[in-house]
Amino acid sequence: MITLSSLATRGVLVLWIVFLAAPAVGSGGAASSRTVDAATAAAIAADSSAVQDVMTKFEAALNTRDVDKLMATLVPSDDVTLFLPVPYAPMLIGGTAEARKAFEIFFQDLPKQAAFQVTRHQTVVQIHGDIAFGYTLHNYYLNRGDLPNTLIARTTMVFRKQDGVWRILHVHGGAVPDVKDYVPR
Repeated sequence: MITLSSLATRGVLVLWIVFLAAPAVGSGGAASSRTVDAATAAAIAADSSAVQDVMTKFEAALNTRDVDKLMATLVPSDDVTLFLPVPYAPMLIGGTAEARKAFEIFFQDLPKQAAFQVTRHQTVVQIHGDIAFGYTLHNYYLNRGDLPNTLIARTTMVFRKQDGVWRILHVHGGAVPDVKDYVPR
């Protein structure tokens, strides 16, 4: 029996199949299923490099606690969504005004003498026209004299290219569970 619910589920499945089957091009180990000419390959490489540059600027702004530089990496829109890797309490931030306020509060609450550093590892970028996806592992190190001081997060970022400039539209960061405590269910 076909129900609205089953059609909705199939619709989601079809969207995922279309997304996964779409010709993706990228870097960092992402395989491309289509052949492109040299000019297209050069444009894709330039876009991939530009997206990774935005990621680097985002992390540098976090490391230097610079809200203005951090905000410059985000699409200036209420469409921006950030799911930040706060352990045990996922945090959803919507829009650039709320993002600015959240980062200002976070940086204000960090003692000036506290060590805070974000590093990125195992980055993959995929370019799909004016939309790009980047996924990576982020290590967050914070030492302000209490525990915990290290968090590893699996982070996915969605980028939009607008007027020739790549910016972050969406960030979803989730703490990677400690392997010894992680039991899939």
